[in-house]
Order: sequence, then structure tokens, then C-alpha cells
Amino acid sequence: MLGIGFLTGKELTLFFGNANALAVSVCFFFLFFAICFLFLRLGKKYLCDDVTSLNDRLFDKGAKAFSFVFVLTCFLVCAVMMAGVQSLWSGVTGKNFCFSLLLALFCVLSLSFGVGAVKKVGFALVPLVVVLFFVVLLPAFDGFANKGFCFADFVRVAKYVCFNCMLGASVFLSCGKTLCKGHALVVALCSSLVLSAMIFLVLSTGGGDMPVLDVAKNSGVYLLFVLALTGGVATALCCCSYTVVEWLDKKTCDKKLSVAVVCMCAYVTSLFGFGKMLGFVLPVSSTFALVFVFCAISKVLKKDNV
Repeated sequence: MLGIGFLTGKELTLFFGNANALAVSVCFFFLFFAICFLFLRLGKKYLCDDVTSLNDRLFDKGAKAFSFVFVLTCFLVCAVMMAGVQSLWSGVTGKNFCFSLLLALFCVLSLSFGVGAVKKVGFALVPLVVVLFFVVLLPAFDGFANKGFCFADFVRVAKYVCFNCMLGASVFLSCGKTLCKGHALVVALCSSLVLSAMIFLVLSTGGGDMPVLDVAKNSGVYLLFVLALTGGVATALCCCSYTVVEWLDKKTCDKKLSVAVVCMCAYVTSLFGFGKMLGFVLPVSSTFALVFVFCAISKVLKKDNV
């Protein structure tokens, strides 16, 4: 899933600031490759396709606490996506129309009919978004900046990797169920290469509130990029909110009610604004994600040695 924070560049700017773009992208590549491969193999090992089931297998008594915080993180990310789309289209049109409410309604309708079709649309849109991303940013690349990189920057990379892997964990687990070890290695390698290259280009553009959009405005594919980005974010929103809906559905036993409650609550939460929400969600959720991934690895190693 490619969220709006990542695709506009705002997320990376908030997280890494003036850190060395090459060092950040190289560290991201190796850490993301390792953790992505781990979750793919856990899906194969435990035959589970969601994080709640994985937590039950790994953490025993602490599973409910991990699952609750994970679901809360997914909910907040959904709200951030809605707020981001609102900010994006308000900037494009110059009007403060309720774009995020339309996105919430799209999510309600999509989840009511099932998430399978949403995933297929996402798989078709993501390659287009990635291609447009490189088309927009490659001409703006003007060389390697000589910036520093310290241990604190490495910790931020680790937290950012864990945050993204935690959000994509259900997808990794589901895909990993059908992949052999060799195929899992290829998937992890390709994903890591593409994402690290995208991160390098964003951090090399030179600041701005939303650096990718700032560059895209001077390209001939700006509107196409915004439309593709919105479509990609819409499918990512549906997949992310699906995790929350499934968790709530087990409490209410009413799927439609769960969908409506999750999407409307996410919309209301998104009214706090894109910048404020992203500035809060990223540091808190990435810290939890680092703890979650560390505990998951520790539990896996412990169970393997039993």
C-alpha cells in the first residue's frame, strides 16, 4: 500500500528532514528486505493471513493488546489518508469541498461489496502510480547532496521500516501463504529496490511541504499524477480500513454497521487536518511498530529454539 503521506513526500520530509538521502535509502533497502521477507515466511509457516491471527500464534496472553494497538494504528492511518486527500484536492481546485467525505463514502461502498475487487484495482493502479512517480521526479534529480547521517537517523529508518511493514503485514502474510522461499526472496527484493529508489528521489528533491507535488506541478502529467495518486490512496484506504472493520465485526457481528462506523469515525477524525495528524501518528505509531517487530522476531526465534 502506497499512502498519500509517502506519495506526496510530506511523510518522508517530516520523518527524515535533512538526513543523507543515499544513506537513508540504503539502510531502508536492507531493513525492509529483511522484515518483508520475514513476514512473507511467517505467512507460509503459520498459514495465517492477518496480523490478529499471527499475534494469537506468537504472543499468547499479550496478543489482544498488540492487536488492539495495531488496529488503532490502522484506524489513525485511514484518517490521515482522508485528511491528505482533502488537503491535496483543496490545493488543486482552490476550493474547500468535502473531498474526504466522498473518499469515505467510496470506502463504505467498496467494503460493503467486498475487498477483493478493491485489491485487484489497487494492483493495477500501483504500477501506474510508481511509473508516474519516477517520470515526475527523475528530471528533478540534480546530484548527490553531501549531508550527514548519524545513529539517530538509522533509528528513524528502522522505525519507518517497521511502521510500513506493520501496515502491510496482512498483505505480506496473505501473499506469503502461497510463495515458496525463492519467490518470497524475489518479492522482498523487488519491493525493497523500488521503495528505496522512490525514497532516495523524494529526499533528493530539496524540501518543501509536499516536495513530490511541488515538482509534479512543473511537469506535464500533474493532473494525471494526482488522479492516479488518489485512486491508489483510495484502494490503500479500503485495504487498511478492512483490518479495522474485521476487528470491529467480531464485536458487533454486523458487517455493514462496522463498515459505516469505521469509515465515518475515520472521516470525523480526519477533520483535525493532514499535517497535524501525520505529525502525531508517525512518531507514536512508528515507535510501537518498532516494538512490535522486535517482539515478533524475538518470539519467532524463541519458538524455533524450543
